[in-house]
Amino acid sequence: MKLKQIRSRLSDISWWMRLLCQKIAVRANKEDEATGKFFEGRFRSIRILDESGLLACAAYVDLNPIRAALAETLEESDYTSAQRRSESLQSPDKHSDRFLAPITIDELRDGLGVRPSSSGYR
Repeated sequence: MKLKQIRSRLSDISWWMRLLCQKIAVRANKEDEATGKFFEGRFRSIRILDESGLLACAAYVDLNPIRAALAETLEESDYTSAQRRSESLQSPDKHSDRFLAPITIDELRDGLGVRPSSSGYR
């Protein structure tokens, strides 16, 4: 029974958020001499059902630094994937994180299916 409960908690995003935010909330409420739920209305989860929903979610996250007035453009938004994508398009040798680039597969030239990687990791 204990293992089932642990597995259930580990797969529950709300449980994780409560665990992460509890100490912050207690301290902030103490400093502000306030009571109640500190993070009320700041966290909710919505299931992403399709590609357009994923794109909308990515755009929302990428635009957060601009909405928070931390940057004026995506290129100026430090420590974001939007900035890194922009930089890698301008200078392909600058970043090794090609995982952010579009994936192209030539079905005639590239082998499809399961095969070991050249790096030996998979």
